[in-house]
Amino acid sequence: MLAGYALHMSAVAFGDGGEWDMRAASAGLLILLAALGGTSMAKSLTFRQYVVLSVGEKTIVYGVRGDNCQDAPVFAELRRLPKTALGTFSDGGAATRDSKACGPRTPVRAVLFTATRRGREKLDFYGDSVTIEVK
Repeated sequence: MLAGYALHMSAVAFGDGGEWDMRAASAGLLILLAALGGTSMAKSLTFRQYVVLSVGEKTIVYGVRGDNCQDAPVFAELRRLPKTALGTFSDGGAATRDSKACGPRTPVRAVLFTATRRGREKLDFYGDSVTIEVK
């Protein structure tokens, strides 16, 4: 529905090239991008058991799926992130990953790790072990 409207707006925009035509073209393009967005455009994560980074660097270390296998959880509601002295966790945005329980392209919340201190730790993320080494 939105994609059809966006194509209509883009077609209307190709009039005489006036200011309104450019606004309509921009609106149509934004609607089309929104219609194509969501999980299909989300970044796809690959599980890594070992992550190496330097102090100050950031990387996504895990993707947490929701209980229903359909919706990525909200970062503020993640309750089981491991404790670590090597850095901090923050919201890495919506993504997808393959899940044994839910299948391929499962919506997840990416967990972004920012390294603040050198060392190595093996961390448990919802039953999956990830070793983080900060050099």
